[in-house]
Amino acid sequence: MITEKTIQLFQKAKFAPPIHFSILRGRVLEITNRARRKKQVYKVDLLALRAPSECVVSVAWRWWLISLGVFLLTVSLVLVFSYLHLKVYTLIVGASGVLANMFLAALAWKNGSRQQVFYSRHSNVPLVSLHLGVPNKNEFQRFVQLLEEQIETIRQEFHLTRDQELAGEMRTLRRLTNDGVISLDEYEDSKEVLFQKH
Repeated sequence: MITEKTIQLFQKAKFAPPIHFSILRGRVLEITNRARRKKQVYKVDLLALRAPSECVVSVAWRWWLISLGVFLLTVSLVLVFSYLHLKVYTLIVGASGVLANMFLAALAWKNGSRQQVFYSRHSNVPLVSLHLGVPNKNEFQRFVQLLEEQIETIRQEFHLTRDQELAGEMRTLRRLTNDGVISLDEYEDSKEVLFQKH
């Protein structure tokens, strides 16, 4: 049975704007994103989502590689200066290298992310991304579990044909494109996938 109770999750991750998720009337996921004093509210029909969700880890490789390059350069210069018995330069280069590496590691950490992602059922477009373990592990896991259960429950109760599912997903993707949630290129690619499955 579809639950009428509103289920909510508020996330404020480090270096990210606050996001509020609400399952409304057991059918719609409302997402409120407050980025840079600008509030964006959009809705995703649960019938358009695929359960279970997937854990996605993105690594900021560019910043880690720059950090590695700075580390190797620092080690090389420290070895050269210590071989030449230039202790002051060795200390300056070593300290500067450590500070630069700490800064670059912080940038790499900031630009990487761990998220739980819900994709569209048929076209595999990421529609909902939740920060892993935020605000805390129990609250996060409870919300994801309830959302996945609600997706399956609503799918079983509506008994939609494949064509109805594809048409509903196309409407949801078009609305999200108009709301600026997904790009026009993502929409066109997903439309092509959905037409091929039709």
